[in-house]
Amino acid sequence: MSGMSAPNILLISIDSLRSDFCSFLNDSERTMDFLDDLAGESTVFERAISPSTWTLPVHASVFTGLYPFEHGLNDGETILGDHPTLAEILVERGYTARSFTHNDWFRTSGMARGFDHEHTRMPGMVQHGFDNLRDGVRDRDSSSITKGTKQLLEAVPVKARKAFFRHRLKGARTVTKAIRRLKSDDAPFCHMVHLNDVHHAYRPHIDYYRKFGEEGLINLHKNVLYQQELKRKRDGIETGNYDIDEDRLELMIDLYRGSILQVDAQIERLVDSLIETGEYENTVIVVFGDHGDLLGERGRFGHGSPICDELVRVPLLIRDPTGQLEASRRSDPAQLNDLYPTLLKLIGESPPPTHSLPLQSDSRDAAFVHYRSGKLNQSSDALDFPESEFPPFKQAAIWKAPDSKLVYYPDEDRYRHDEEMNTDLLPELRAHLENLDPVPARGEKELSANVRSNLKQMGYL
Repeated sequence: MSGMSAPNILLISIDSLRSDFCSFLNDSERTMDFLDDLAGESTVFERAISPSTWTLPVHASVFTGLYPFEHGLNDGETILGDHPTLAEILVERGYTARSFTHNDWFRTSGMARGFDHEHTRMPGMVQHGFDNLRDGVRDRDSSSITKGTKQLLEAVPVKARKAFFRHRLKGARTVTKAIRRLKSDDAPFCHMVHLNDVHHAYRPHIDYYRKFGEEGLINLHKNVLYQQELKRKRDGIETGNYDIDEDRLELMIDLYRGSILQVDAQIERLVDSLIETGEYENTVIVVFGDHGDLLGERGRFGHGSPICDELVRVPLLIRDPTGQLEASRRSDPAQLNDLYPTLLKLIGESPPPTHSLPLQSDSRDAAFVHYRSGKLNQSSDALDFPESEFPPFKQAAIWKAPDSKLVYYPDEDRYRHDEEMNTDLLPELRAHLENLDPVPARGEKELSANVRSNLKQMGYL
Protein backbone atom coordinates (compact mmCIF):
# COMPACT_ATOMS: atom_id res chain seq x y z
CA MET A 1 0.00 0.00 0.00
CA SER A 2 2.95 2.27 -0.75
CA GLY A 3 3.68 3.00 2.88
CA MET A 4 0.14 4.11 3.65
CA SER A 5 -1.46 3.35 6.97
CA ALA A 6 -4.50 1.09 6.81
CA PRO A 7 -6.90 3.00 4.56
CA ASN A 8 -10.33 4.08 5.67
CA ILE A 9 -13.28 2.83 3.64
CA LEU A 10 -16.32 4.92 2.76
CA LEU A 11 -19.06 2.88 1.10
CA ILE A 12 -21.86 4.97 -0.39
CA SER A 13 -24.88 3.05 -1.60
CA ILE A 14 -27.59 4.86 -3.58
CA ASP A 15 -30.91 3.09 -3.63
CA SER A 16 -32.61 2.59 -7.03
CA LEU A 17 -29.96 4.37 -9.13
CA ARG A 18 -29.76 3.25 -12.76
CA SER A 19 -26.48 3.53 -14.65
CA ASP A 20 -28.03 5.14 -17.73
CA PHE A 21 -29.22 8.14 -15.69
CA CYS A 22 -25.72 8.88 -14.33
CA SER A 23 -24.02 11.67 -16.24
CA PHE A 24 -20.55 10.18 -15.70
CA LEU A 25 -21.80 7.15 -17.65
CA ASN A 26 -24.20 8.84 -20.06
CA ASP A 27 -23.21 12.14 -21.70
CA SER A 28 -26.83 12.99 -22.50
CA GLU A 29 -27.67 13.31 -18.79
CA ARG A 30 -26.78 16.20 -16.43
CA THR A 31 -27.72 14.61 -13.13
CA MET A 32 -24.37 14.72 -11.34
CA ASP A 33 -22.11 17.67 -10.74
CA PHE A 34 -19.88 16.29 -8.01
CA LEU A 35 -19.73 12.62 -9.02
CA ASP A 36 -18.77 13.59 -12.56
CA ASP A 37 -15.61 15.10 -11.06
CA LEU A 38 -14.99 12.23 -8.62
CA ALA A 39 -15.29 9.76 -11.50
CA GLY A 40 -12.23 11.39 -13.07
CA GLU A 41 -10.17 10.28 -10.04
CA SER A 42 -11.70 6.81 -9.87
CA THR A 43 -11.95 3.44 -11.51
CA VAL A 44 -15.32 3.56 -13.26
CA PHE A 45 -16.92 0.22 -14.10
CA GLU A 46 -19.06 0.89 -17.15
CA ARG A 47 -20.67 -2.54 -17.07
CA ALA A 48 -21.33 -3.09 -13.39
CA ILE A 49 -24.09 -5.60 -12.65
CA SER A 50 -26.05 -5.95 -9.44
CA PRO A 51 -26.45 -9.52 -8.11
CA SER A 52 -30.19 -8.97 -7.63
CA THR A 53 -32.99 -6.50 -8.26
CA TRP A 54 -33.77 -5.09 -4.82
CA THR A 55 -32.07 -3.81 -1.70
CA LEU A 56 -31.97 -6.67 0.81
CA PRO A 57 -30.33 -9.44 -1.26
CA VAL A 58 -28.02 -6.97 -3.01
CA HIS A 59 -26.47 -5.58 0.17
CA ALA A 60 -26.27 -9.02 1.72
CA SER A 61 -24.13 -9.98 -1.29
CA VAL A 62 -21.99 -6.83 -1.00
CA PHE A 63 -21.29 -7.53 2.67
CA THR A 64 -20.59 -11.27 2.24
CA GLY A 65 -19.38 -11.87 -1.32
CA LEU A 66 -22.09 -14.51 -1.60
CA TYR A 67 -24.66 -14.66 -4.36
CA PRO A 68 -28.30 -14.34 -3.26
CA PHE A 69 -29.05 -18.04 -3.70
CA GLU A 70 -26.07 -18.70 -1.40
CA HIS A 71 -26.87 -16.34 1.48
CA GLY A 72 -30.62 -16.95 1.14
CA LEU A 73 -31.75 -13.55 2.44
CA ASN A 74 -34.85 -12.41 0.62
CA ASP A 75 -37.61 -11.78 3.17
CA GLY A 76 -36.05 -9.98 6.14
CA GLU A 77 -36.78 -12.82 8.56
CA THR A 78 -34.14 -15.37 7.55
CA ILE A 79 -30.93 -14.83 9.56
CA LEU A 80 -27.58 -14.90 7.77
CA GLY A 81 -25.64 -18.08 8.46
CA ASP A 82 -22.07 -18.58 9.63
CA HIS A 83 -20.15 -16.60 7.05
CA PRO A 84 -17.93 -13.64 7.99
CA THR A 85 -19.25 -10.28 6.86
CA LEU A 86 -17.05 -7.47 5.61
CA ALA A 87 -17.64 -5.47 8.79
CA GLU A 88 -16.87 -8.41 11.08
CA ILE A 89 -13.50 -8.93 9.40
CA LEU A 90 -12.68 -5.23 9.51
CA VAL A 91 -13.58 -4.92 13.19
CA GLU A 92 -11.25 -7.83 13.96
CA ARG A 93 -8.50 -5.87 12.18
CA GLY A 94 -9.05 -2.81 14.35
CA TYR A 95 -11.51 -0.85 12.22
CA THR A 96 -14.47 1.11 13.51
CA ALA A 97 -17.40 0.00 11.37
CA ARG A 98 -20.62 2.00 11.20
CA SER A 99 -23.64 2.02 8.92
CA PHE A 100 -26.02 4.92 8.38
CA THR A 101 -29.38 4.53 6.67
CA HIS A 102 -33.09 5.22 6.72
CA ASN A 103 -33.87 1.80 5.19
CA ASP A 104 -34.89 -0.82 7.75
CA TRP A 105 -33.73 -3.75 5.63
CA PHE A 106 -30.32 -3.06 7.19
CA ARG A 107 -31.71 -3.94 10.62
CA THR A 108 -32.93 -7.35 9.47
CA SER A 109 -31.39 -10.70 8.62
CA GLY A 110 -27.96 -10.07 10.12
CA MET A 111 -26.71 -8.94 6.72
CA ALA A 112 -24.98 -5.89 8.21
CA ARG A 113 -23.52 -7.87 11.10
CA GLY A 114 -20.44 -6.14 12.49
CA PHE A 115 -21.59 -2.60 11.69
CA ASP A 116 -22.64 -0.32 14.53
CA HIS A 117 -25.91 0.73 12.92
CA GLU A 118 -27.28 4.27 13.15
CA HIS A 119 -30.81 4.59 11.84
CA THR A 120 -32.33 7.83 10.54
CA ARG A 121 -36.02 8.50 10.95
CA MET A 122 -37.58 10.71 8.32
CA PRO A 123 -40.05 13.49 9.10
CA GLY A 124 -43.65 13.15 7.98
CA MET A 125 -44.36 12.06 4.42
CA VAL A 126 -46.04 14.11 1.72
CA GLN A 127 -49.58 12.98 2.41
CA HIS A 128 -49.39 14.12 6.02
CA GLY A 129 -48.16 17.50 4.90
CA PHE A 130 -50.98 17.98 2.45
CA ASP A 131 -53.50 16.79 5.03
CA ASN A 132 -52.24 19.57 7.29
CA LEU A 133 -52.47 22.05 4.44
CA ARG A 134 -56.04 20.98 3.69
CA ASP A 135 -57.05 21.28 7.34
CA GLY A 136 -55.47 24.70 7.64
CA VAL A 137 -57.36 26.01 4.64
CA ARG A 138 -60.61 24.41 5.85
CA ASP A 139 -60.36 26.03 9.28
CA ARG A 140 -59.72 29.57 8.07
CA ASP A 141 -62.44 31.96 9.22
CA SER A 142 -63.89 33.40 6.02
CA SER A 143 -67.46 33.76 4.81
CA SER A 144 -66.45 35.33 1.56
CA ILE A 145 -65.77 33.09 -1.40
CA THR A 146 -63.47 35.72 -2.84
CA LYS A 147 -61.51 36.06 0.35
CA GLY A 148 -61.40 32.30 0.80
CA THR A 149 -60.06 31.80 -2.70
CA LYS A 150 -57.41 34.46 -2.11
CA GLN A 151 -56.37 32.78 1.12
CA LEU A 152 -56.12 29.42 -0.63
CA LEU A 153 -54.00 30.83 -3.41
CA GLU A 154 -51.73 32.46 -0.85
CA ALA A 155 -51.56 29.37 1.32
CA VAL A 156 -50.75 26.82 -1.36
CA PRO A 157 -47.36 28.16 -2.49
CA VAL A 158 -46.14 28.67 1.09
CA LYS A 159 -47.64 25.71 2.92
CA ALA A 160 -47.35 23.29 0.02
CA ARG A 161 -43.69 24.17 -0.44
CA LYS A 162 -43.09 23.43 3.24
CA ALA A 163 -45.30 20.35 3.40
CA PHE A 164 -44.13 18.88 0.12
CA PHE A 165 -40.47 19.82 0.00
CA ARG A 166 -39.16 20.84 3.42
CA HIS A 167 -38.41 17.24 4.40
CA ARG A 168 -37.44 16.13 0.91
CA LEU A 169 -33.71 16.22 1.57
CA LYS A 170 -34.01 12.58 2.59
CA GLY A 171 -30.32 11.87 2.74
CA ALA A 172 -29.39 15.08 4.56
CA ARG A 173 -30.07 13.69 8.03
CA THR A 174 -28.26 10.45 7.24
CA VAL A 175 -25.25 12.34 5.87
CA THR A 176 -25.21 14.71 8.85
CA LYS A 177 -25.00 11.73 11.20
CA ALA A 178 -22.22 10.21 9.13
CA ILE A 179 -20.26 13.47 9.04
CA ARG A 180 -20.48 13.78 12.81
CA ARG A 181 -18.96 10.31 13.16
CA LEU A 182 -16.34 10.92 10.49
CA LYS A 183 -15.10 13.87 12.51
CA SER A 184 -15.00 11.96 15.80
CA ASP A 185 -13.96 8.40 14.89
CA ASP A 186 -10.31 7.44 14.96
CA ALA A 187 -8.86 5.91 11.81
CA PRO A 188 -9.08 3.37 10.41
CA PHE A 189 -12.83 3.32 9.92
CA CYS A 190 -15.32 1.77 7.53
CA HIS A 191 -18.51 3.77 7.14
CA MET A 192 -21.38 2.52 5.01
CA VAL A 193 -23.86 5.25 4.05
CA HIS A 194 -27.06 4.20 2.30
CA LEU A 195 -29.01 7.05 0.69
CA ASN A 196 -32.67 6.68 -0.19
CA ASP A 197 -33.29 9.93 -2.09
CA VAL A 198 -33.69 8.14 -5.43
CA HIS A 199 -36.08 5.48 -4.11
CA HIS A 200 -39.68 5.86 -5.27
CA ALA A 201 -41.82 7.77 -4.75
CA TYR A 202 -39.54 10.38 -6.36
CA ARG A 203 -40.01 13.71 -4.62
CA PRO A 204 -36.82 15.77 -4.51
CA HIS A 205 -36.49 19.22 -3.05
CA ILE A 206 -38.00 21.78 -5.42
CA ASP A 207 -34.60 23.33 -6.21
CA TYR A 208 -33.27 20.07 -7.64
CA TYR A 209 -36.43 19.29 -9.59
CA ARG A 210 -36.34 22.77 -11.16
CA LYS A 211 -33.12 21.83 -13.01
CA PHE A 212 -35.27 19.49 -15.12
CA GLY A 213 -38.88 20.68 -15.07
CA GLU A 214 -41.27 23.56 -14.46
CA GLU A 215 -44.47 21.86 -13.27
CA GLY A 216 -46.36 23.51 -10.44
CA LEU A 217 -46.62 22.14 -6.93
CA ILE A 218 -50.09 20.70 -7.37
CA ASN A 219 -49.07 18.63 -10.40
CA LEU A 220 -45.95 17.47 -8.57
CA HIS A 221 -48.08 16.29 -5.69
CA LYS A 222 -50.48 14.52 -8.03
CA ASN A 223 -47.59 12.70 -9.64
CA VAL A 224 -46.26 11.55 -6.27
CA LEU A 225 -49.73 10.26 -5.37
CA TYR A 226 -49.80 8.41 -8.68
CA GLN A 227 -46.42 6.84 -7.93
CA GLN A 228 -47.79 5.67 -4.60
CA GLU A 229 -50.76 4.18 -6.41
CA LEU A 230 -48.39 2.30 -8.71
CA LYS A 231 -46.63 0.85 -5.67
CA ARG A 232 -49.94 -0.38 -4.30
CA LYS A 233 -50.86 -1.86 -7.68
CA ARG A 234 -47.52 -3.48 -8.46
CA ASP A 235 -49.00 -6.98 -8.54
CA GLY A 236 -51.66 -5.84 -10.97
CA ILE A 237 -48.89 -4.36 -13.10
CA GLU A 238 -46.79 -7.55 -12.92
CA THR A 239 -49.74 -9.69 -14.02
CA GLY A 240 -50.78 -7.36 -16.83
CA ASN A 241 -53.98 -6.30 -15.07
CA TYR A 242 -53.06 -2.65 -14.56
CA ASP A 243 -51.71 -0.28 -17.21
CA ILE A 244 -49.35 2.60 -16.46
CA ASP A 245 -50.50 6.03 -17.62
CA GLU A 246 -47.77 6.98 -20.09
CA ASP A 247 -48.77 10.65 -19.97
CA ARG A 248 -47.46 10.84 -16.40
CA LEU A 249 -44.05 9.34 -17.14
CA GLU A 250 -42.21 12.44 -18.35
CA LEU A 251 -42.80 14.28 -15.07
CA MET A 252 -42.01 11.15 -13.07
CA ILE A 253 -38.68 10.80 -14.87
CA ASP A 254 -37.80 14.45 -14.27
CA LEU A 255 -38.52 13.92 -10.56
CA TYR A 256 -36.21 10.89 -10.71
CA ARG A 257 -33.50 13.05 -12.26
CA GLY A 258 -33.98 15.72 -9.61
CA SER A 259 -33.60 13.07 -6.93
CA ILE A 260 -30.27 12.00 -8.42
CA LEU A 261 -28.97 15.57 -8.46
CA GLN A 262 -30.07 15.89 -4.84
CA VAL A 263 -28.19 12.80 -3.73
CA ASP A 264 -25.12 13.96 -5.65
CA ALA A 265 -25.06 17.10 -3.50
CA GLN A 266 -25.31 15.04 -0.31
CA ILE A 267 -22.38 12.89 -1.39
CA GLU A 268 -20.35 16.05 -1.99
CA ARG A 269 -21.05 17.10 1.62
CA LEU A 270 -19.82 13.73 2.81
CA VAL A 271 -16.61 13.78 0.80
CA ASP A 272 -15.95 17.41 1.77
CA SER A 273 -15.94 16.29 5.40
CA LEU A 274 -13.13 13.85 4.57
CA ILE A 275 -11.14 16.71 3.11
CA GLU A 276 -11.79 18.87 6.18
CA THR A 277 -10.55 16.14 8.53
CA GLY A 278 -7.48 15.38 6.42
CA GLU A 279 -8.61 11.80 5.74
CA TYR A 280 -9.46 12.15 2.05
CA GLU A 281 -6.10 10.92 0.76
CA ASN A 282 -6.25 7.89 3.05
CA THR A 283 -9.83 6.84 2.28
CA VAL A 284 -11.05 4.38 -0.31
CA ILE A 285 -14.34 5.77 -1.62
CA VAL A 286 -16.85 3.41 -3.23
CA VAL A 287 -20.07 4.71 -4.78
CA PHE A 288 -22.64 2.35 -6.24
CA GLY A 289 -26.31 2.00 -7.04
CA ASP A 290 -27.79 -1.10 -5.44
CA HIS A 291 -30.25 -1.70 -8.30
CA GLY A 292 -32.25 0.36 -10.78
CA ASP A 293 -35.90 1.19 -11.28
CA LEU A 294 -38.25 0.63 -14.17
CA LEU A 295 -39.73 3.93 -15.30
CA GLY A 296 -42.47 2.68 -17.57
CA GLU A 297 -40.26 0.38 -19.64
CA ARG A 298 -41.78 -3.06 -20.18
CA GLY A 299 -45.01 -1.64 -18.79
CA ARG A 300 -43.49 -1.70 -15.28
CA PHE A 301 -42.62 0.69 -12.46
CA GLY A 302 -40.20 0.30 -9.56
CA HIS A 303 -38.00 -2.70 -8.87
CA GLY A 304 -38.16 -6.40 -8.07
CA SER A 305 -39.14 -8.40 -11.12
CA PRO A 306 -38.28 -9.03 -13.92
CA ILE A 307 -34.51 -9.32 -14.26
CA CYS A 308 -33.64 -6.75 -16.92
CA ASP A 309 -30.96 -4.17 -17.72
CA GLU A 310 -32.98 -1.32 -16.20
CA LEU A 311 -32.81 -3.07 -12.82
CA VAL A 312 -29.36 -4.69 -12.82
CA ARG A 313 -27.07 -2.26 -14.66
CA VAL A 314 -25.83 0.07 -11.95
CA PRO A 315 -23.12 2.70 -11.45
CA LEU A 316 -19.94 1.65 -9.65
CA LEU A 317 -16.84 3.73 -9.06
CA ILE A 318 -13.92 3.22 -6.70
CA ARG A 319 -11.46 5.95 -5.76
CA ASP A 320 -8.44 4.04 -4.48
CA PRO A 321 -5.57 6.04 -2.94
CA THR A 322 -3.63 2.80 -2.33
CA GLY A 323 -2.86 2.57 -6.05
CA GLN A 324 -4.14 -0.97 -6.52
CA LEU A 325 -6.93 0.33 -8.76
CA GLU A 326 -5.86 3.08 -11.14
CA ALA A 327 -8.16 5.86 -12.26
CA SER A 328 -9.57 4.47 -15.50
CA ARG A 329 -12.68 3.21 -17.22
CA ARG A 330 -13.28 -0.50 -17.49
CA SER A 331 -15.70 -2.21 -19.85
CA ASP A 332 -15.44 -5.76 -18.50
CA PRO A 333 -18.39 -7.03 -16.43
CA ALA A 334 -18.09 -6.37 -12.70
CA GLN A 335 -20.42 -7.34 -9.87
CA LEU A 336 -21.31 -5.52 -6.69
CA ASN A 337 -20.56 -8.66 -4.68
CA ASP A 338 -16.99 -8.39 -6.01
CA LEU A 339 -16.56 -5.49 -3.59
CA TYR A 340 -16.18 -8.00 -0.73
CA PRO A 341 -12.86 -9.54 -1.87
CA THR A 342 -11.77 -6.27 -3.50
CA LEU A 343 -11.97 -4.20 -0.32
CA LEU A 344 -10.34 -6.89 1.78
CA LYS A 345 -7.43 -7.07 -0.66
CA LEU A 346 -7.13 -3.28 -0.56
CA ILE A 347 -6.37 -3.46 3.17
CA GLY A 348 -4.00 -6.41 2.74
CA GLU A 349 -6.35 -9.18 3.88
CA SER A 350 -6.92 -12.52 2.20
CA PRO A 351 -10.67 -12.75 1.55
CA PRO A 352 -12.60 -15.86 2.55
CA PRO A 353 -13.36 -18.11 -0.43
CA THR A 354 -16.44 -17.10 -2.42
CA HIS A 355 -17.46 -17.04 -6.08
CA SER A 356 -16.84 -13.29 -6.16
CA LEU A 357 -13.67 -11.93 -7.78
CA PRO A 358 -11.31 -9.16 -6.62
CA LEU A 359 -11.44 -6.33 -9.10
CA GLN A 360 -7.70 -5.64 -8.79
CA SER A 361 -6.63 -8.63 -10.83
CA ASP A 362 -9.48 -10.77 -12.10
CA SER A 363 -11.55 -9.84 -15.12
CA ARG A 364 -14.98 -11.40 -15.32
CA ASP A 365 -16.23 -13.11 -18.44
CA ALA A 366 -19.81 -13.03 -17.16
CA ALA A 367 -21.95 -11.62 -14.37
CA PHE A 368 -24.83 -13.45 -12.69
CA VAL A 369 -28.10 -12.24 -11.21
CA HIS A 370 -30.44 -14.01 -8.79
CA TYR A 371 -34.02 -13.11 -7.92
CA ARG A 372 -36.41 -14.83 -5.55
CA SER A 373 -39.70 -13.26 -4.53
CA GLY A 374 -40.05 -13.22 -0.75
CA LYS A 375 -43.33 -13.42 1.12
CA LEU A 376 -42.94 -9.78 2.15
CA ASN A 377 -42.88 -8.70 -1.49
CA GLN A 378 -46.49 -9.69 -2.05
CA SER A 379 -48.77 -6.66 -1.81
CA SER A 380 -52.25 -6.78 -0.36
CA ASP A 381 -54.03 -7.32 -3.67
CA ALA A 382 -51.91 -10.35 -4.61
CA LEU A 383 -54.79 -12.70 -3.87
CA ASP A 384 -56.79 -11.01 -6.62
CA PHE A 385 -54.65 -12.71 -9.25
CA PRO A 386 -53.80 -16.39 -9.73
CA GLU A 387 -50.18 -17.37 -9.18
CA SER A 388 -49.94 -18.47 -12.82
CA GLU A 389 -50.27 -14.83 -13.94
CA PHE A 390 -47.19 -13.69 -12.00
CA PRO A 391 -43.66 -13.86 -13.38
CA PRO A 392 -41.78 -16.87 -11.97
CA PHE A 393 -40.93 -16.30 -8.31
CA LYS A 394 -37.38 -17.62 -8.87
CA GLN A 395 -35.21 -16.26 -11.66
CA ALA A 396 -31.52 -16.35 -12.58
CA ALA A 397 -29.59 -14.61 -15.32
CA ILE A 398 -26.20 -14.52 -16.99
CA TRP A 399 -24.98 -11.22 -18.43
CA LYS A 400 -21.95 -10.80 -20.69
CA ALA A 401 -22.88 -7.74 -22.73
CA PRO A 402 -25.99 -5.73 -23.59
CA ASP A 403 -26.59 -8.08 -26.51
CA SER A 404 -25.43 -11.28 -24.78
CA LYS A 405 -27.53 -12.38 -21.80
CA LEU A 406 -30.11 -14.93 -20.74
CA VAL A 407 -32.82 -15.07 -18.07
CA TYR A 408 -33.69 -18.55 -16.80
CA TYR A 409 -36.44 -19.91 -14.55
CA PRO A 410 -34.81 -22.75 -12.55
CA ASP A 411 -38.00 -24.14 -10.99
CA GLU A 412 -39.57 -24.53 -14.42
CA ASP A 413 -36.37 -25.36 -16.33
CA ARG A 414 -37.12 -22.85 -19.06
CA TYR A 415 -35.71 -19.53 -20.18
CA ARG A 416 -37.41 -16.27 -21.02
CA HIS A 417 -38.25 -15.93 -24.68
CA ASP A 418 -37.57 -12.49 -26.08
CA GLU A 419 -35.31 -10.94 -28.67
CA GLU A 420 -32.60 -9.99 -26.14
CA MET A 421 -31.87 -13.55 -25.02
CA ASN A 422 -28.81 -15.57 -26.08
CA THR A 423 -29.77 -19.21 -25.49
CA ASP A 424 -26.19 -20.37 -26.09
CA LEU A 425 -25.42 -19.11 -22.57
CA LEU A 426 -27.74 -21.59 -20.85
CA PRO A 427 -25.08 -24.27 -20.11
CA GLU A 428 -22.82 -21.66 -18.47
CA LEU A 429 -25.69 -20.32 -16.37
CA ARG A 430 -26.70 -23.82 -15.28
CA ALA A 431 -23.10 -24.59 -14.33
CA HIS A 432 -22.99 -21.42 -12.22
CA LEU A 433 -26.15 -22.44 -10.35
CA GLU A 434 -24.89 -25.98 -9.78
CA ASN A 435 -21.58 -24.74 -8.35
CA LEU A 436 -23.07 -22.41 -5.74
CA ASP A 437 -22.34 -23.03 -2.06
CA PRO A 438 -25.45 -22.16 -0.01
CA VAL A 439 -24.81 -21.13 3.61
CA PRO A 440 -27.35 -22.62 6.06
CA ALA A 441 -29.31 -19.90 7.86
CA ARG A 442 -28.97 -19.36 11.60
CA GLY A 443 -32.75 -19.40 11.88
CA GLU A 444 -35.57 -16.92 11.50
CA LYS A 445 -36.73 -13.87 13.42
CA GLU A 446 -40.03 -12.11 12.91
CA LEU A 447 -39.81 -8.47 11.91
CA SER A 448 -40.59 -5.96 14.66
CA ALA A 449 -43.56 -3.60 14.42
CA ASN A 450 -41.25 -0.62 13.88
CA VAL A 451 -39.42 -2.33 11.03
CA ARG A 452 -42.70 -3.36 9.42
CA SER A 453 -43.95 0.21 9.67
CA ASN A 454 -40.84 1.55 7.94
CA LEU A 455 -40.98 -1.05 5.17
CA LYS A 456 -44.68 -0.38 4.64
CA GLN A 457 -43.97 3.34 4.34
CA MET A 458 -41.40 2.56 1.66
CA GLY A 459 -43.85 0.40 -0.29
CA TYR A 460 -42.47 -3.07 0.49
CA LEU A 461 -45.47 -4.28 2.50
